Amino acid sequence: MFVVVFNFFAVPAVYQHRVLFYGIIGALLFRAIFIAMGSILMQYHWVVIVFGLFLILTGVKMFFAPEKGIHPRRTR
Repeated sequence: MFVVVFNFFAVPAVYQHRVLFYGIIGALLFRAIFIAMGSILMQYHWVVIVFGLFLILTGVKMFFAPEKGIHPRRTR
């Protein structure tokens, strides 16, 4: 999968190891930060209610939204 992504974004072979390494380190770091922030925020009851309402509204919106085709060339 990484080869497909690297080819799509035209990452030179010289930089592929560095991009992959820093990408994995960044993903682990941000995951730890967001888990810590989430555990702190879940201590407040109103945050749980707000997140729950957000998830319900998002689910309803997705249920009624028309199907769209995915066009990778037109995404950022």
